[in-house]
Amino acid sequence: ANKKDKTFLDEYLLGLDLHRHLEPWRYSRLNAAERALLGRRLPEEAKNAARHLRELWELIPPNYAEEDRLFETALRGRALDINISGSIGGMSGYGDETAGGAGFLVHEKRKLRAADAPAPAMGAASAPRAVAFSLSESVADEKSAADHFYSRQEEAKKQLGKDRLERGRESKYKELEGLKRDNNEMDMLGDLAADAEQVDAFRAQIRAYYRQLGPVKEWAENNYWHLPLAQQGAELIAVNAFWRDLAEWDGKGAFVSSHLAEAHHSFAEIMLALGVLDLPFEAPKHGSKVTEGRMTITAGGPVVIYHKEILPSAAPAAQAQQLLVSQSFFRHGDRYRMEGNLKFDKYVTTEFLSGAVYGANIVVTNPSSAPADLDLLLQIPQGALPVMRSRVTFSQHVMLEPYTTRTFEYYFYFPQPGAGGLKFTHYPVNTSVHGTAAAAAAAFTFNVVNKLTEVDKASWDYISQYGTDAEALSFLEQNNIERLNLERIAWRCRKDVGFFRKMITLLEQRHHYDATLYSYGVMHNEPAPIREFLRYRNDFIARCGSWLESRLVSIDPIERRSYEHLEYSPLVNQRAHRMGSERRIATPEQRTQYLSLMNILAHKPALDAIDNMSVTYHLFLQDRVDEGLARFHQVNAADLPVKIQHDYLKCYAAFYEGNLAEARGIASQRSAEPVTRWRDLFAEVSSQIDEIEGKGAKENEKPDREKAQAALAATEPTFDFKIEKQMLNITWKNLKEVTVNYYLMDPEFAFSSSPFAGQGAGRFSIIKPNHTARLE
Repeated sequence: ANKKDKTFLDEYLLGLDLHRHLEPWRYSRLNAAERALLGRRLPEEAKNAARHLRELWELIPPNYAEEDRLFETALRGRALDINISGSIGGMSGYGDETAGGAGFLVHEKRKLRAADAPAPAMGAASAPRAVAFSLSESVADEKSAADHFYSRQEEAKKQLGKDRLERGRESKYKELEGLKRDNNEMDMLGDLAADAEQVDAFRAQIRAYYRQLGPVKEWAENNYWHLPLAQQGAELIAVNAFWRDLAEWDGKGAFVSSHLAEAHHSFAEIMLALGVLDLPFEAPKHGSKVTEGRMTITAGGPVVIYHKEILPSAAPAAQAQQLLVSQSFFRHGDRYRMEGNLKFDKYVTTEFLSGAVYGANIVVTNPSSAPADLDLLLQIPQGALPVMRSRVTFSQHVMLEPYTTRTFEYYFYFPQPGAGGLKFTHYPVNTSVHGTAAAAAAAFTFNVVNKLTEVDKASWDYISQYGTDAEALSFLEQNNIERLNLERIAWRCRKDVGFFRKMITLLEQRHHYDATLYSYGVMHNEPAPIREFLRYRNDFIARCGSWLESRLVSIDPIERRSYEHLEYSPLVNQRAHRMGSERRIATPEQRTQYLSLMNILAHKPALDAIDNMSVTYHLFLQDRVDEGLARFHQVNAADLPVKIQHDYLKCYAAFYEGNLAEARGIASQRSAEPVTRWRDLFAEVSSQIDEIEGKGAKENEKPDREKAQAALAATEPTFDFKIEKQMLNITWKNLKEVTVNYYLMDPEFAFSSSPFAGQGAGRFSIIKPNHTARLE
């Protein structure tokens, strides 16, 4: 939001991409903004970056209608009429996780506290119920109270479904006493029964335990706002005059471009343009006055002013006659000339070279308000032969709508010049309407020669074929390489390995790739050009596996955008322990992502630090804690490009290992993290440690469903048990006592009568236990 943030913006966008300027293949994937910023970061590359952007920009013809629209937009003082569909919305499953790593295990942190376990489904037996009767009603005696209690049982069932109060009548007196003594929730409901509003409020609080967990979302890293890796290509921010101006800026003084409005095609482009522009965010006071029809503006700081004025234009030399039919000739392969970033036809009017292919450009215009039903007659010149599917003579029926134009082309060549300097005649294009001649082009004669006397020796067509190697290289240095057909000098690369090497060096400096020229690296056995050539051969790369590192081919799935790290939240596994001989991942997307990672790592001879971090994340995601901790301890933090993800995982692992002091130390060091999201994550670590130590968690100003769910779950009575060495160990929370029922069983008879008894253990709830014990 201010000028000093430009350095942070620069570091943030390009901090991990600086190596790409050395290799044309990687550089070609950068968009216009990245190229311009890269030139500013690397002074030795600034000149080439500016030239490259300028050459690309020169290929774009001016759009005066767009300039008028942008001017009118600025004049009205409203937001640009931009089309940014696909840049802000429509990102199914992707969030705005930013700032180098996007936080590991946001969802996994919920498992560190017992109170954060998922609440049971609505109607579970342990849920307190908002029963619609009061246990404090007046009754004659305990037996009458018990009878009265059970007489209201059906009413409670209708209101709340399954009722955990169903007991045998023979124990109704004990049951009533137990409910009065132990069930605080029921006593409270009895006290609140007279106040319907309080009962409703309590019911709403209880129901909060059973809010359904949201759908699992797939989170991806974002270097650009709401854009997955596959959409972060060069096409994201196209070349225009604004980025050309930034690339050519000398870095002295404020950067202000009058072409600011051209950088408006996506949200990313708008934000980047505002980020590098040195216009103040708070406008200073400007002075203006109008005297004698003249406005004078005194700027109080850097400013962009849009203005439009009407000026007199030069009169034409002569009144041009409007033509209905025109016919012009051009040489195939050398049809256009460039002036600035405008392209013009280069017509041939004097000499025609024998053996060379030429084309005729026919333009038919209907300037009237009525449609024209025309018959068009075309014919190649005398002494010529048709090529490229053209015919000697052919006619075509044409329907021209009012004020429309149609163009036609045909191609021919002259096998030899005319004998004795004879010039060939040509019957020009003719049109007729219902058999009546309408219009025709002017007649033309062809002067065909074996060798041209008028040769444009400054053209690429001539220099590429007849110039010296030095002249060809000099021409490439002085002209826009993006406009030239480089295949015309492929024969030079084949003929001379020295010229080939010079050509490749030039292409690398200009950040340009040409498949035909680089392919000659195979012929000359040049490893560097071969590597560049194979990078573009996606058909070949697809046969080489998911990952490969060799002298000629390096396959990085992230760089080639075939894989990206994804995270899943909120995610709660259906089972805490493995069932059966195989591990199963219930979420299909998570399973696909895990298998994709395993497929990549299977091609590597050894895993690096980043690989081990990815594996650690997926192991924790699958509740494979011991394996995850072992893998995490293999990571050398010094080998990671950024450390913040490692620090967060270290805090996460410290909770499992009971090392709270280490987690608190890391969280304290990261408490002043400049990125808000990371600062909040480490603040949650400190808050959780405070809660574990009994200090109480800090309240979050913003509503958070997960934290609210955890706070509500923390008040829910829970218990768990396990049998170890014939001892029953019970863990509990928010309970004063538990009841243990003992049943005498014959295992052999039970298995014979019901081999799958484990599936129907609930039947013991209707059998009287042999012994009952209450444990405080």
